[in-house]
Amino acid sequence: MKERYFFDEYYCFNKQLIKGRLEKQLGDFGEHLIITILGRMKKYKVFHVDHEGADLIASEIEDGGSKRRYAISVKAKQFGIDESQNYVFDRNNQIKLTKFAEDFKAIPVVAEVLIAKDFSFVDVFLISLK
Repeated sequence: MKERYFFDEYYCFNKQLIKGRLEKQLGDFGEHLIITILGRMKKYKVFHVDHEGADLIASEIEDGGSKRRYAISVKAKQFGIDESQNYVFDRNNQIKLTKFAEDFKAIPVVAEVLIAKDFSFVDVFLISLK
């Protein structure tokens, strides 16, 4: 009979918790990457809202005021070579994002952050729903 140790049970019990936490951290990474790209590289004003339907609101900055406002839902995914790089942004998510965008007079946008499992590259796609 194999000896069992408390650590083995603790690790097995928490394996699912660890996996769930890593998925949350991956989503946070995607959101902060989009904030960095839009805020620092494109000079947009970006606000983290974490609301049903949208994660971010971004505004283009122009002399004399903002030009356009965007409601952005960020989806981050890590994948292997043999896995699909597609993420399905289902109709329900589209409706929530569109409603949020209408409430804030913004253009609904989906930001996909695709990360290779070996971290050799990261692809970012911004897709407007309008």
